[in-house]
Amino acid sequence: CGVGDVIEADATGDEFLAQSTAMAQASVSAAITPSRPGRTIGVIGVSAGVGATEVAVGLAWGLSRAVEAVLVDLDPVAPSVAQRLDVPLHPNLLTLIDTVVNGYSHEQVEIALDRLRVVPGLAQPGQQTLPPHEIEMALETLASRNRVVVADLGEASSWGDGPLGWFDSLVLVATGDPVGVTRLVRQAQRWSSLAESVSLVVVVNRCPRRRFHRGELTDEIEGALGHLPLTVVPHDDRVMVGSWDGVPVTRGRFAAAVGRMAGLVASAVTA
Repeated sequence: CGVGDVIEADATGDEFLAQSTAMAQASVSAAITPSRPGRTIGVIGVSAGVGATEVAVGLAWGLSRAVEAVLVDLDPVAPSVAQRLDVPLHPNLLTLIDTVVNGYSHEQVEIALDRLRVVPGLAQPGQQTLPPHEIEMALETLASRNRVVVADLGEASSWGDGPLGWFDSLVLVATGDPVGVTRLVRQAQRWSSLAESVSLVVVVNRCPRRRFHRGELTDEIEGALGHLPLTVVPHDDRVMVGSWDGVPVTRGRFAAAVGRMAGLVASAVTA
């Protein structure tokens, strides 16, 4: 239940239940009602391998040029922000949760990467399942310290719609090919329903340069999700080079497209 406390060894069942209930209510209350001046943006892929991590890195990097921004890896299955940016695996999300939830004192809970701060994901995913309310409390804490929090959420199938409602905005990433768009359209009802409570932006990543192909892709998406903003991010070999070098992509077509998204978010935050 995400409850941690100490109770007498000879406590009765009623005492145990009362104390556990009180702790659980306090944890949930703290997770739902803290002050959160910062904006939270979740970046999530329609399926695995669509480039959600790359979009999250690019968006967070662009935002950090204008406002205080932190990138946190919340992917529960395959966290990879640390590997992508060539930063240490510790401190990480568990370090932050130890500080926020359990009150442990750590010298460092974030990694500085130029102006951007980074919270890597779990070093051993799959071996530990974090309670949802602890993840939410960590997210709220980051939002209280930064103007913008960008979270890499990984694949959509790893999340229910409830936790996705924690975010002010969601960036939904699909690949710019028939398979990627088909997967996006098949889940159109889910995203349309979610967009009623969360600001949602669709990103078509690795889109081909040919005008015909782009037109076909955008027409199909607009037909299924016409009311949602659509951003087209073209294929750019600099992304592969940047991933090998462990650095953000700061030039080229990819950087320009994601930078425009970052600029719109930064303008809204500072307005």
